[in-house]
Amino acid sequence: MHTRIAIATLIGLLAADISAAQERIPWDPNCSPVHGALRATWSAERFSAMIYEVRPDGTLRPHMEARFTDSAVFERSLGSERNRWIASRREGWSAWDRFGPKYSGCKLATKDGGNTGSGRRYTAKWYGFPYKADAELWLSPDAKIVSKLLRRYSGTRWEFPFPNALLVFNLDPASALEPPGIAPPD
Repeated sequence: MHTRIAIATLIGLLAADISAAQERIPWDPNCSPVHGALRATWSAERFSAMIYEVRPDGTLRPHMEARFTDSAVFERSLGSERNRWIASRREGWSAWDRFGPKYSGCKLATKDGGNTGSGRRYTAKWYGFPYKADAELWLSPDAKIVSKLLRRYSGTRWEFPFPNALLVFNLDPASALEPPGIAPPD
């Protein structure tokens, strides 16, 4: 019985790798502004991010909070009763995923004419093996950083326990204070 389960699991993993390999995404030059803004956002020395569930009625439910310092990430699940902080090492961000670029099919949806200060909004396809989603990204008015990112996962494979996730970035260094009593990782 255990052998059959192991073989089924292996076949499932191989099928996922084969289907992803068939879906290699070419570099899209239209995504350069998106990748540049994401690189700048994720490379900030100190910032925080909130992940929200976007409910069908459009309301937001807080799901996770993360604080990024120069060397650590402090995360906590806001939906958990324990609501404890977990510390891990901070890793660099890359525009590339396992099978190609993280974003493709980028299209400028709106461009602020300078009156509202809302910046630019892009639509794109996001890939983060084994997940993929339709994405909307809101860039700062100077188009140098990402202020928020919406992912709409299709099908049944979601990165979170819900199909629509909104990530909101706060690049104010004060938002990334280390939680009291939690030591950064060695």
